[in-house]
Amino acid sequence: MPEWIKLEREGDLDWIGENLDVFWPSARIGYQMVGRGVLIVDTTVISEEGHPFSYVNQVMVEREGNEDVQRMVREYKPDAEFVTSLLKSLDRVSSYRIEVISVGSREQWESRVEPD
Repeated sequence: MPEWIKLEREGDLDWIGENLDVFWPSARIGYQMVGRGVLIVDTTVISEEGHPFSYVNQVMVEREGNEDVQRMVREYKPDAEFVTSLLKSLDRVSSYRIEVISVGSREQWESRVEPD
């Protein structure tokens, strides 16, 4: 794996961790409302509120055709994990399966990087 990809993934995971307080509750609500799915974040657009994001259900994920994201969505444990796809410039997408671990009164996180 090229060094730039490793650095980009590290940056992505740091950024996801910094925004976990928004992403994790949003993914849980999405799951409760429509079932398994992926939290899609458009990192190419930013406003005063931040980057736009939405939760897309498994049916839409299956239609999209990205086999790695489909597998992540089928396999994640919704009580402790979520899947997120970051839309990037040049039509690139980076997807991650994130595990959230509660430790005391604060949430810490671990990630499993699964290439898309």
